[in-house]
Amino acid sequence: MNSDRVFWIGVLLACIVGFGLRCYGIWENEFWTDELVAIRTSHTMGSIGDHCFQRFSSPPLRYLLTWVFLDYFHEDRLIRIPSLVAGTLAILLTALLARRWFGNGAGFWASWAVSLNPWMIAYSQDGR
Repeated sequence: MNSDRVFWIGVLLACIVGFGLRCYGIWENEFWTDELVAIRTSHTMGSIGDHCFQRFSSPPLRYLLTWVFLDYFHEDRLIRIPSLVAGTLAILLTALLARRWFGNGAGFWASWAVSLNPWMIAYSQDGR
């Protein structure tokens, strides 16, 4: 079998497994305090704009994305979806970067390391 083919099959499987692990139990937990702060800040962004930017405790891009997401879907529980998508894309991007720097084998194993990493899974389930 071609090494590129093995690489892509392995990375695809890592992405599928990683997505499944990130989805498991994502809706079972209540919101954390920082998620509630993100929701509240994002809800107020549309009405007070610039004043809101002065109060950020972290970079505003996350709040802007949350605001757009909440404005479009109108469901607070869905604020975890951008983190879920970003965490799954991190598997692919890590594989591609490791492949470019170190070869197919490193990219393959890097994708599985990110896919199965408990910290990456936890952050992919967090709405902030």
